[in-house]
Amino acid sequence: MTHCRFHLLLLLALFMYVGVGHASERDRQLDELMALSGLNEQVAQIPESLKAGFIQAQQQGTPIPEATFQAMMRSTERSIVAEDILAEIQTSLASKLSDADIQTLLTWYQSDLGREIAEAERRAAQPSAYGDMMRQAKTLYGDSRRVKFAEKMDKLFGATDMVMELQKFTGVAVFSAMTMGTQPGAAMDLSVFEERIATEIEASRPAVEQGIVLSYLYSYRNLDMAKLETYAQFLREPEARRFNTTILESMNRALQNGISDLARDMARLMGGNLQQS
Repeated sequence: MTHCRFHLLLLLALFMYVGVGHASERDRQLDELMALSGLNEQVAQIPESLKAGFIQAQQQGTPIPEATFQAMMRSTERSIVAEDILAEIQTSLASKLSDADIQTLLTWYQSDLGREIAEAERRAAQPSAYGDMMRQAKTLYGDSRRVKFAEKMDKLFGATDMVMELQKFTGVAVFSAMTMGTQPGAAMDLSVFEERIATEIEASRPAVEQGIVLSYLYSYRNLDMAKLETYAQFLREPEARRFNTTILESMNRALQNGISDLARDMARLMGGNLQQS
């Protein structure tokens, strides 16, 4: 009996060891996939892009007090954290992708074309690239074949839809947080506001789509159409669809959580300013 029990414990220990080893190897492969795809570097730009938007608004709009503005920037750093977004994405990828999916995706991103495209996307995601993109906008939009390709990319990724949904969420989150900050305990009916902001944001869809298409035109401007058509074919594969859909959904979820935190912080800041005035 003791001998059998010893063998049972030994088998259990072996299973646990194999399970841990498998999980560790799977995590390593996911880390490699996220790095090769350029996802890590692109997500790292999100907090800085958001802060750059606040700085531009502060410079071009009605300035808020400098102390309040600096507090908002610190709040942004606390609320929108690249590592948190990447952790959310990796957790989702681990649950949605099979081992076979991961191997197929790694094979693509380790290929010459996969590396070339990922590098092009990384370069285009740099903040310094924005000015160059705007300078080239007219020329980039002059190639109708590439414009059609970029529009196809937008539909494959669902990028415009994601931006529209995130804008709507941000508007509602900021409005509700500000109301709670300035009118604590007040009953809120957000339905009317949600309908209004949804209508206003939907009106901006053509401009958002134009910006998304321009970003694709700029990212892939130095790649010939044969390579781009091969890339588009890869994106239609079920593994690539799962990969990109999971990234967009989990990124959106992480950003919504961060924006909710940021909105509450902004409400406290504004509420304090109102009380002091």
